[in-house]
Amino acid sequence: MKIKLSSRLAAVASMVLKGSVNADIGTDHGYLPTYLVSQGICPYAIASDVSQGPLNAAKDIVELLALEKKIDLRLGDGLKVLSPGEAETICIAGMGASTIIKILEGSPDVLIQVKRLVLQPMRGTSQLRRWLMEHEWKIIDEELVLEGGVFYEIIGAQLGKCCLTEAEIEVGPVLMKKRHPLLKKYLQEKITSLKCIGSNMERGNAPGVKRKQSEVNARISMLKQVMECL
Repeated sequence: MKIKLSSRLAAVASMVLKGSVNADIGTDHGYLPTYLVSQGICPYAIASDVSQGPLNAAKDIVELLALEKKIDLRLGDGLKVLSPGEAETICIAGMGASTIIKILEGSPDVLIQVKRLVLQPMRGTSQLRRWLMEHEWKIIDEELVLEGGVFYEIIGAQLGKCCLTEAEIEVGPVLMKKRHPLLKKYLQEKITSLKCIGSNMERGNAPGVKRKQSEVNARISMLKQVMECL
């Protein structure tokens, strides 16, 4: 059996440090760690999940591929399943930015010894970029994937200082530098969504609506400026 990853997980896998011990936090069915090990990208992987069900599914695949000695399945919350220095690359995919940040902040002793973070938030990517910058994690790679009609952003980061502009926090410094072929389409979708939010706000009378509407308009203007430079 050969593991074939979705476009989203393939983009995550592409940012994993070759030869590193990988920890996949929230592994679900274990596709990512089994792919990394079976393809020789990682010599060893740790697959963890907070629920037993996904781990059982991962166990079936690991056993099917006879990778029991190369993939360690662990039940637990976030990075708490790891000892400091045990994993060089950590992948967290398919969660919201707030959840990812909570996981990273929950085990500072483990995080400080990690060489590479590969993160794929389902929402709140700008929030995650801001957190990375404020906690001295430098964004070194980014990818944008369109899968099933949905855009996914993948971020690769390593320890290091960086200073991002508001546009880079919103759009992504590497995606902008790459002039990613999907970026214009993605930004247009974001602008359309923000216009819809702004339109709904016009009908509201709650306190603070004017301020929030002004913030939405400022974001739309910033995204349009980025598009003009692509």
